[in-house]
Amino acid sequence: MVGIFIQETRVKEGDLKNPMPGTGYLAIKNPDTRVIPIGIWPRGFGSRVIIGEAFTYNQLRSGGQRLGLRETTAVIADRIAELLPEPIQKKWEMEDKPLFLSKN
Repeated sequence: MVGIFIQETRVKEGDLKNPMPGTGYLAIKNPDTRVIPIGIWPRGFGSRVIIGEAFTYNQLRSGGQRLGLRETTAVIADRIAELLPEPIQKKWEMEDKPLFLSKN
């Protein structure tokens, strides 16, 4: 098992920002390996950790269609966001996504 943080650096107040494509890349290259989303955010003098349901890249593919790096990374980030408190989820939904996640 290998743990990888999806963000390039720590962020203030547990926000989800700047997901990097490395996790998406590893998921694509290892399509049957389980990805386990974990939400971590500060709470009082410690941290709160919630572990989400594991999934594989192959499970994400609908109708056998290949997902690209951008889409795979976005799904992983979305699965993590679902585990975080509602104010952080709403920020993520409204956040300008990094260029590699945008479809332009």
